[in-house]
Amino acid sequence: MPIPSLFWLKFRRLCQRHFGGDDLHAQIDRIFAPTATVARSDQDHRLAALFSTLGHRPNAVECGFLIGTQMPVTAYGAASLGLLTAPTIGDTLQFIADLPRARLPLVEFGFDTTASEGRFTIRFRCPIDREAERLIVALFIAAIESELARRSGRIGNFAGLELTASSCGTEPSYRNWLGRVPSTDAVINTLVFTRAVLDLANTYADRETFDSIRTAAI
Repeated sequence: MPIPSLFWLKFRRLCQRHFGGDDLHAQIDRIFAPTATVARSDQDHRLAALFSTLGHRPNAVECGFLIGTQMPVTAYGAASLGLLTAPTIGDTLQFIADLPRARLPLVEFGFDTTASEGRFTIRFRCPIDREAERLIVALFIAAIESELARRSGRIGNFAGLELTASSCGTEPSYRNWLGRVPSTDAVINTLVFTRAVLDLANTYADRETFDSIRTAAI
């Protein structure tokens, strides 16, 4: 099942709103217009090129945080119901990590847990440059924190952020937006959660609905 066209529409509008500039609007339109219909293998490279362009703009990381916090969960189509009804924060993160390639071009998530913590990773399906990586990571971290805050009723859900060198220099933005300064010497971009956070109940939990959606989506 392809990623919903509504996602592309809302994402394009947010990019145009926050990055600005008529020249950039035209470039975004050229990239987005065919993206939802091209082959999956081409989507990765198209998005990598787009984020490279956006990542070179002034205040790109700040714009990434803005877009991440403003992308509504409903833009993800049927998958949004799984995000809304997951029993716990840990279940929400596992559901995101398990979404198939058809729903998530370019970015690949992973999620591993131990008795004491969970580690959520962000990888890429094709080579991307430094500017693209730091923008994408900021955008997804902001989006994930926003969704988890809505589910858990609390902010500051990360125990740690272990980012690659691409995010070096963005520490002030993370401090301002999340109240947490990441390390920037990791091999893989990783979001760390304590077990206490993973076990937090989702305000809108519905186990039967979640199990049904997970079976259909994954």
